[in-house]
Amino acid sequence: MDKFLEQPFSHHAFLFVGDRKALADNVKSVLQLNHGSDFNIEENNFETFNIENARELKNGLSLKPKDQKERLVFVSFGGANHEALQTLLKTVEEPGEGTRLLFFVEPQVSLPDTFLSRFVVYKDPVSVDLVEDKAQTFLKSSREARLKIIEAMDTASKKSKIENQFKNDAICLVDALEKVVYKSLKEGNTDSKTMRRLLEAKDFLRDRGSMVKMILESIALTLPILK
Repeated sequence: MDKFLEQPFSHHAFLFVGDRKALADNVKSVLQLNHGSDFNIEENNFETFNIENARELKNGLSLKPKDQKERLVFVSFGGANHEALQTLLKTVEEPGEGTRLLFFVEPQVSLPDTFLSRFVVYKDPVSVDLVEDKAQTFLKSSREARLKIIEAMDTASKKSKIENQFKNDAICLVDALEKVVYKSLKEGNTDSKTMRRLLEAKDFLRDRGSMVKMILESIALTLPILK
């Protein structure tokens, strides 16, 4: 983290993936320690980032800072509406003079490639490892156990206040499965047909209105059990 922030700001937009609260607190501490009071920090926290939030953020960024200090705008959310993120593309590219954007999201948050491409990305290795561990567990489980994992994900999402929680969690799991299966393919422990099947399911999952549970169940039943 310290090395990542040494840049210190050669870019205008940064994305931090992991435990969003812990990452934001860590970034704030490191920056204040190394740069004192050279900037003002504005914090914005959302459970689900929606169109209204995006418009408010854009309006706030259009206002010039009250003093000559650099403005660091923290934006943290547990889920996001893709349309809201699309409306921010121009803003992320050109946030305004003296303004840097720092976004903090959980690993399971699904972000469009067009949005991601605007950022310098930092992924917390601990969080990434935890997600990959879950994928490993899924692939090593029986098909019956996999279906129970999916059912638990669905149940948890229904209790969540975050929009599209189940879909976000599903995409996060499948992304991690892709990494594990690809590694297994390179080691000769699976075949290219399995990889293609997973990539096809991943594409279907990202479609608007996709049947998330049905797609996950298909993956659970068709992917081989890894040892």
